[in-house]
Amino acid sequence: MTKWFNTNYHYMVPEFVKGQQFKLSWTQLLDEVDEALALGHKIKPVLLGPVTYLWLGKVKGEPFDRLTLLNAILPVYQQVLAELAKRGIDWVQIDEPALVLELPPAWLEAFQPAYDALQGQVKLLLTTYFEGVSDNLATIAALPVQGLHVDLVHGKDDVAELHNRLPADWLLSAGLINGRNVWRADLTEKYAQIKDLVGKRELWVASSCSLLHSPIDLSVETRLDAEVKSWFAFALQKCGELALLRDALNSGDTAAITEWSAPIQAVAIRPACTTRRWKNGWRRSLLRTASAPAPMRFVRRHSASALTCRNGRPPPSGHFRKRPRSAACAWTSKRVTLTPVIIGRGLRNILSRRSSSRSG
Repeated sequence: MTKWFNTNYHYMVPEFVKGQQFKLSWTQLLDEVDEALALGHKIKPVLLGPVTYLWLGKVKGEPFDRLTLLNAILPVYQQVLAELAKRGIDWVQIDEPALVLELPPAWLEAFQPAYDALQGQVKLLLTTYFEGVSDNLATIAALPVQGLHVDLVHGKDDVAELHNRLPADWLLSAGLINGRNVWRADLTEKYAQIKDLVGKRELWVASSCSLLHSPIDLSVETRLDAEVKSWFAFALQKCGELALLRDALNSGDTAAITEWSAPIQAVAIRPACTTRRWKNGWRRSLLRTASAPAPMRFVRRHSASALTCRNGRPPPSGHFRKRPRSAACAWTSKRVTLTPVIIGRGLRNILSRRSSSRSG
């Protein structure tokens, strides 16, 4: 297993051998599509794109170029798309997050023949996330797809440039809501970011990436302080944010998104909120006033004798859970002084021995 791009989620790395053959043997996707259609849902199935799939795999046994397997795997994708077309599916999201990377020229050139082979059965929404696509936009704009999704949270693409460089008949899916965190969005900021494109091309608003990175539903968190709870948005609430943003863009009425954004804007304008030391003090005050017991990890991190740093810099998060990488400063508290001499050793054991010797 390895990390999925720059997230803390992991995936099983596919292994390929020279001359690998592929066939469609797993039909769960089609079964779930049938179930959703039977329930009356309008759906957009998601597939991992063929180039990214090969890019993420590794060679097992005799070395060879994974890209040589592209022609072998494309017929399976064609088969899946044909099955989806039979079911009346309009759009299929095909994820190619490798397009945000600095790919070797041969891999970048492989997208054109791959999508030449996949076009024509359903509309394809080419989907990228975790970074911007500006460096590879020329390659993307030449592909025979009908739309592009971009991550406008972690990527810094200019929406005006995207509009100008993409084909006029393409749909643009704007990933405006952070799919990787738990925080409420400032929808007035998102509105300002995208409003100039309304009416100029077909436009969707979306999360930056899959919402699997976020908890599901904030409403089940019944023991959170009301003010603190107003700063959060989990997956279901993020879907609600998208609906609010859509309605504001369609109508021009920003009252609802202004009201939604007020709690997070109030936090942002607190001048002292910019320092970690202030935040830790504020968190300790919550411990003293909270009506419900806080998780022990939170209590240990923010209670009692908070660490301070001699040079004014904050201590590392979680105190001494990680080794410092340099001897830039010594972190001190009322009981323990950590000096550069012990940088290369296990901090937890050393602190334990020091505490024991002092108490003795």
